[in-house]
Amino acid sequence: MLSAALEWSIEPNDVRQWLRRLSNTENGLALVRAIDGLRAGSAPAADLEELAESGFGESLRLVAATDDPEALLASPNGRDESALAAIASVFEVDILDDAEFPEAERLLQEKRVILMHGAAFAPELRLPWGLRAIASSVAASPRYAETDTAAVIHPALAWTSSSAVAPVWRATRQRNADTASRARSARRGESGFG
Repeated sequence: MLSAALEWSIEPNDVRQWLRRLSNTENGLALVRAIDGLRAGSAPAADLEELAESGFGESLRLVAATDDPEALLASPNGRDESALAAIASVFEVDILDDAEFPEAERLLQEKRVILMHGAAFAPELRLPWGLRAIASSVAASPRYAETDTAAVIHPALAWTSSSAVAPVWRATRQRNADTASRARSARRGESGFG
């Protein structure tokens, strides 16, 4: 994965040595590897298990989201704990409560995903994985590249029959302000462009 990201051939032993050196630095910085949707038996799960077995230092942090933590923390025979279990802290993420939901809305708005009024009353929008799926779907849309638009999610229409998100795209306030400014300039006889 690192070779592809850097577009440079890197051998696994080089990466292990670099991680070991970095994980033992005491400069206050940490390298965090975060994996979403981790599944037992997958290549990323094997990588995490190897990191856990190797005894890396405190400056390397591993964060993983999974639907089946028991499978990840058990050895392949299912009877013993894996090396990952020895260093793991497991916590369950539940539905968002009334204090957490507005914060989730605010974070989504920063990413140009706006939940319409009433979204707090839609139980499926209180599920963190549901909001994650909505944000991922919106970000994958070609319309998301238009930085002056935002996806507006209607609570009743968040999910279609194909389980895909059905956003309505709207111009952001900045785009609306720019358009209004150009209209005022046009009325005054100015071009508004250039």
